[in-house]
Amino acid sequence: MDNSSMKRYGMALYMLGIALAVIGGAKLPLNGDIWPDTLFLFNDGVILALLGLVLWKYSVSNANAKPKKGQRTAQQILMDMGPILEDLYRSVDDLACYQLLEYVKILREQYLIPMGERNAQIVNRFGMEKSAELLIAISYGERILNRVYSAAADQHHDEAASCVEEAYGVFQEIYSIWNRIDEDETVLIHSPRR
Repeated sequence: MDNSSMKRYGMALYMLGIALAVIGGAKLPLNGDIWPDTLFLFNDGVILALLGLVLWKYSVSNANAKPKKGQRTAQQILMDMGPILEDLYRSVDDLACYQLLEYVKILREQYLIPMGERNAQIVNRFGMEKSAELLIAISYGERILNRVYSAAADQHHDEAASCVEEAYGVFQEIYSIWNRIDEDETVLIHSPRR
């Protein structure tokens, strides 16, 4: 069963289960009974809703964890991002603020946003414990690049340049963290050389 049909079945079971639980829970007990005679309908509805919810959430997380055909993996995104960061780092003093804004815009739209969508891939590949340090470093690097954008937008070139240097250092650390937790892989991410 593929993810889209599993998602549809999960949603249908969830909605059916909620409907049965509401119908089964709407009747009051009669003649001094503790439970209504629709208790089994209510229980079946709750079980169906839980089963549907599990199928639905499993299909969503499964779809996020596996790269689609032709889609870049998290590792490929980081590798592709390296030359642009290197170019930004080397030429930051010669760039105007509007050019810094364009660099950060490209980095965000083409690399950081797709990278954020691949967080489930990283967790599935390395596990939560190993990937936590990497994900924290990536989010810190993204935060520093946002500071570059903010400083450049306010025409504070010196502050933007110092943030570019800090972001470059953070991404060098990201490359080393990736290589450290991915020692068994044959393809390692090589950080751009200074």
